[in-house]
Amino acid sequence: MGLLDWFSGKKKAEYREQVKEAVGDGKLTEEKLARLEALRKQANIDHIGTDKTEIRRSTFNTAVKAVKSGGKMTDTEEAELANIQKFLNLSDDQVDKTRIHVRHMKTATEIAEGQLPVVPPENAALKGLRLLPDEVAHHVAAAELFDSTDADTKEGFEAVKGETYRIGSADSVLVPVDNATPKDKGYLVLTSKRIIFRGSMTFAHEYGKLGELHLYRDGLRLPIGNSNMLIRFRSDGVSDVVATLIRRLRR
Repeated sequence: MGLLDWFSGKKKAEYREQVKEAVGDGKLTEEKLARLEALRKQANIDHIGTDKTEIRRSTFNTAVKAVKSGGKMTDTEEAELANIQKFLNLSDDQVDKTRIHVRHMKTATEIAEGQLPVVPPENAALKGLRLLPDEVAHHVAAAELFDSTDADTKEGFEAVKGETYRIGSADSVLVPVDNATPKDKGYLVLTSKRIIFRGSMTFAHEYGKLGELHLYRDGLRLPIGNSNMLIRFRSDGVSDVVATLIRRLRR
C-alpha cells in the first residue's frame, strides 16, 4: 500500500466515524448534513452511500439502537430513521431485519398509548379458536412450547401487574430452553382476556389468574405448579410487542 492510499484510507475511516457519531442519537439534522458534506469534500472521498453494505448497515443499526434506548418509537423518530436510511443509501431489503424491529417498536409504542391492534378473524392462528363473549384477539406470534422443571431457570423481566413496560427492558436474557423439554409448535395468542398457546395442544390462562410471568428477549415463562411453561417466539423482535401488550392487559 502506497502512502497516498494510506492517507486516503485514514480519511475514509475518519469520515465513517463522523457519520456514525452524527446519527448516533437517531437524528440527522441539516446542520449535521452540511458538516458531513464539508468534511467529505475536504477529504476528497466518496459519499458514505457508496461504502460497503455492512458498514452502512452497522451505522443505521447504531441509529436504531439510540432510538430504542429512549423506550419508544414515535412517528417523528420513525421518520428520522427513514431519512438516515435514505442518506446511507440502504434499500429496504438491505435492512429488512432492522426494519421489522422498528415496526415492532412502533407497534409497542402505540399499544402503550392505548392503541391496541386487532387480529383479523381469518388469521390462521384463530381458525377454530372459540373466544369468550366480548373477547378480542390482539396479537398472534408463531412460537414453540417447552416444559422445564429446572429450579434454577433464569429469571427474565417480571411482568408486574399495573406497571408499564419500557421498550428493550426484556432484552438482556434469552428464554432458558437448553435443559427444557420441547412440547409443541404453534401460536401464542394474546386476547383481551387470556394468554393462549395453540398447537396440537391448546392451553389458556386468564390474565387475572396468572401469577408470575417472566419476559425474555425471545419468549416468556409461566410458572405452573412445579414446572415452568416456556414459550419461545419463532420470529425476531416480537418481545417488545408481547411485553407491552401483556403489561397493558394485566392492569
